[in-house]
Amino acid sequence: MNVRILVVDDEADTRLFLRTLLTGIGYTVIEAASGAQALAVLEGTPLDAILLDVSLPDRDGYDICRAIRQFPHHLQTPLILITAVYMTSHDEVRGLLAGADDYVRKPFVNDVLLARLKSLLRARCNEVELQQRNHELLLLNTLALSTTGTLHLPTLLETALRTLCDLMHARAGRFSIFEGTPEAMEVTHGVWPATLPEDGTVQITLRSHGPAVGTLVLVGLSPAYRASRPELLDSIGSQLAVTIDRARLYGEVQRELEIKNILLGEVQHRVRNSLQGIIGLLTMQIGTRRKSAEATEALHDSLQRIKSMASLQKYLTSHLALTISVHSLIQRVTHHTISQVRFDIGGMPFTLHGTDAELTDKQAQTLGIILHELVHNAIRHGTSPHPQIDITTGLEADSYYILVRSRGSLPAGFDLQRDANTGLHICRDLVEREFRGDITVQPRPDSVDTLVTLSIPRAMLAGVYASPASSPRTPSFR
Repeated sequence: MNVRILVVDDEADTRLFLRTLLTGIGYTVIEAASGAQALAVLEGTPLDAILLDVSLPDRDGYDICRAIRQFPHHLQTPLILITAVYMTSHDEVRGLLAGADDYVRKPFVNDVLLARLKSLLRARCNEVELQQRNHELLLLNTLALSTTGTLHLPTLLETALRTLCDLMHARAGRFSIFEGTPEAMEVTHGVWPATLPEDGTVQITLRSHGPAVGTLVLVGLSPAYRASRPELLDSIGSQLAVTIDRARLYGEVQRELEIKNILLGEVQHRVRNSLQGIIGLLTMQIGTRRKSAEATEALHDSLQRIKSMASLQKYLTSHLALTISVHSLIQRVTHHTISQVRFDIGGMPFTLHGTDAELTDKQAQTLGIILHELVHNAIRHGTSPHPQIDITTGLEADSYYILVRSRGSLPAGFDLQRDANTGLHICRDLVEREFRGDITVQPRPDSVDTLVTLSIPRAMLAGVYASPASSPRTPSFR
């Protein structure tokens, strides 16, 4: 590193002594015999430090010190005042307030002078390094913020390129993205030259942890960035590579979701047609007068189950999220089931509160069938004139439970293991097979309420999260 020192002193012997001392340790010395000469040198010469005599023939050293600090590029240049006269504390304060960083007295103690000068140079070097690092961090942060608003790859590249050209004062820039991300492309900002100039051109490889995804070339960089640290260029390349990978993965997910949507639409169409055919056949069977009352009731139950399955299938196939909320599923199934049953009363109050959870789409289909049976039983055995369904969800030990409280009594002599009329045996089989869980039914002889508790191991769920208590819902289904 070439350190340039300006020595300002009207005595030739002092200038010679300082030049010999400083050049002996590798510094470059520039001399000035007056304040006017010093200011002329300061106009266009980059300097690393200044040694300034207090007593000059044309101007006071303190005035020269204040004038030096008026130059924007010398606001922080280390400056040491030199004096041959006795100085009071008032003189020292005056010099420091004028902009000096330190004092030395004639005659010099060489080691002391060099130690103070090196200390100031080291502090200034650290300050410049810190400012540069802060500026680089600001650049990287601005680049990151500019690319967070979109995952569309061409738009992202255009935004990043425009931001970098503005921040690094480049005349033009070009991204070259390699094939496979998802396709080869080039994005250019500014006027791209026919021939790349050697001075002010930098090429950055876009690489994170894996192979490079492309290159970035910036042309006509400002002098401040032409000698940028390799770490800065590597950070820019790594950050852009991660951003491009994220946009590429987003594009792939979007394409997969489009394909999934098409396939789900086809599946939904075929399932709906099949279920509609079954519903039609069951409706015809129900209309046959020769059927017994028991057979008619069984057909009614089957018809309600199939209609509920059709509604649930339509809901799930239109729900493109990777997981499905238990509370959303409960509300959907309960409202649909209530709407399918005729009541002589004005409606059935329904409340839902507790801790929500997440299911996969397959688990949601199974739980939807179970919920239909539980709600359907609560409706069938509800006690007029005030039927009601209360559903509570929560965590207990390592299990997630769904508690259905209905105002109504189960048939006399009910046995969960043998009674097929209520459909609860279907719930029991599905809970055990699909969730490895358990279901219990507690008729309460001391009240009109019946409690059905569905218990699922927490490990079987996609996720569990707190949900605020819901207010009672009273749908106007008839």
